[in-house]
Amino acid sequence: MDSVPLTFIRSVFRISKHDVLKEFHQFSSPWGREAEAEGRRSGGLRLTFAPYNGDKDDYRLYYALRGFSHVDSTELSRAVAGQISKTIKYIELQQLYIVNEQWNLVNPNDVDLLQLLINLDAPEKLIHCNGALSLYVKLQSKYSNLFRSFTSATVQCYNDSRIIEYMASYPRMRSLDVKSYVKVSWPTSFLLDYFFSDTCMRLFTNFMDLSVILGAIDRWKKMDPRTLKFSKLLYGMHCYEEDLTGVGLKEIDVEAKAALMKKVRSKVKKDSHIKSLHRVDHPIDPSSKIYVVLYYDRRYTDLGEVLLVF
Repeated sequence: MDSVPLTFIRSVFRISKHDVLKEFHQFSSPWGREAEAEGRRSGGLRLTFAPYNGDKDDYRLYYALRGFSHVDSTELSRAVAGQISKTIKYIELQQLYIVNEQWNLVNPNDVDLLQLLINLDAPEKLIHCNGALSLYVKLQSKYSNLFRSFTSATVQCYNDSRIIEYMASYPRMRSLDVKSYVKVSWPTSFLLDYFFSDTCMRLFTNFMDLSVILGAIDRWKKMDPRTLKFSKLLYGMHCYEEDLTGVGLKEIDVEAKAALMKKVRSKVKKDSHIKSLHRVDHPIDPSSKIYVVLYYDRRYTDLGEVLLVF
C-alpha cells in the first residue's frame, strides 16, 4: 500500500469527504501524511439567507469560507475559486437568519459572484431545508440556478414539498433525506418517481410511513429492472420483518455470503447492528434482485430500520 504513487493518493483525497481524511490521520504511512496535509488545505463554503439590515422583507444571500489554510482572502473571487476548487470538501446552505462579520454579502446585482457560487462544486453540495421551505419557495425565482445546483438535500419539514420537487426535477439532486416523527403529507408518487429517476442514488425516508418502501418494491416488480442505470439505496425507519410480509422475502445466510455482507454493512451507519439480510427476486427476471437489510441503531434497539439495495 505504501508503494502507491502520491499522485494517486492525492487524487483519492481530493474527492473524499472530511471525515474520510480524519480516519487516515492515524497512519504514519504516505496515506496518513497526505491525509493530514489535505486536511490543512481543505475547507468548505457555507451559505445562508438573512434579512438585509434587519429587513425581513429583504432576504439576501451570504457566504463564508471555512478552512483553506493556503488561501489568504476570505472573499470569493475567480482567483480564490481556482485556489480552493481542488480541496473544497463541502458546500452547504443552511438557514441561520442572523449573520456576523465573518459572512460576506452577495449583492443581488453581482451576477459574476453569484455565478461563481453556482459553478463551484464539491464532493458534497448540500442544502438543509429545516424550517425554511416557505422562505426558499419565495426566493426560488430569484435564485433558481443556485437551488438547481445542489446535489443533496435534507428536509425536516413535512407539508410544503414545492422547493424539493423543483430541485428534484433537475438532474443534479442525487440524494434526498426526509426526516419526520409523524407521517409526511408529501405525495408518495413524487418520492417514488424521484427514486426511480435517472438522477437519484439515495433516498432516506426517515418517517413513520412505509408506503414508499412498499411502493418501491411493488413498482420495481412491475418494471424492467434492466432500465435502472446504477445501483440505488432506499432507507426507511420503523420497519420490521413482519411489515414486509407478502413482498417475497427470502432470507440469506450471511455467513455463506461474507462478501455481500461486507458490501451492505458499508451502506449502514457504523453503530448499526444488522439483524438479518434478505432478497426479493424479480418475478420476470430472477437474476435481478433487491437486497433487504433489516438493522437497528445500537443506541435504540427497539427502532427497526431497513435498507433496500436495488
